[in-house]
Amino acid sequence: MNLAWLPPGPQPGRPRGRKVGCMSSDRSAFGRHAERLALAIAPWVLNACAAGGPLADCKADFAKGQYPRAKADLQRIDQRARAWTSPERAQYALYRGLTSEALGDRRQAALWLREARAIEDAAPGTLAPLDAKRLSVGLDTVR
Repeated sequence: MNLAWLPPGPQPGRPRGRKVGCMSSDRSAFGRHAERLALAIAPWVLNACAAGGPLADCKADFAKGQYPRAKADLQRIDQRARAWTSPERAQYALYRGLTSEALGDRRQAALWLREARAIEDAAPGTLAPLDAKRLSVGLDTVR
């Protein structure tokens, strides 16, 4: 992460309160702007981390072929996933279905993949193109 845009902080040997670079002891316009920006994006960042973290772990387990582990992870986050946005919920349903399919549970796979399809049909483009293709292949397999 490039932090070059940040103003310089206190420097050793300089008393506080004196100007250091563009900063002074009182908050600069940049500092106030950065604070407002951080407060404005904090809910979005927290939501992305909450949804992306556990779901990203499940997707990684699925990609590694660790299907029982992916299934356990997906089941563990099921309650939280119910409150996620449509794109997150569609991904959750997709990977829940693909994982069930990989474990041989075609009935559960069909249920979850149909849910992902319903979300995608209600708002086309909800799933990324690669996930939409995975959904299509998954549905073809369980039919």
